[in-house]
Amino acid sequence: MTLRLGVVGVGRRGHDWIRTIHQTAGFELAACVDADPAALRHAGPALSVPSDRCHTSLEVALDTTQPDALIVATPLAAAGMVAVNKLYVEDVLGDGGKSRST
Repeated sequence: MTLRLGVVGVGRRGHDWIRTIHQTAGFELAACVDADPAALRHAGPALSVPSDRCHTSLEVALDTTQPDALIVATPLAAAGMVAVNKLYVEDVLGDGGKSRST
């Protein structure tokens, strides 16, 4: 089974995630989303992403590409609430989640 992923944010971290998705069996890039159209125009060709998978609206990307999960690769200040069927959280602190309060 292939997991179809959407990447929100096509800055440096988003570029890294998109490259990883392209290089990893079992994953497919369903969509790229960024509020900045210029960032998408640059990222699409640079990362071999077809233009029909690049969106400035998260809602449109979710409706048209229907990813299985999203990777939110935006700065914390730009991140908003996102509802999807599955949630994968990157452990940016590298401590296995121990620093999170419950």
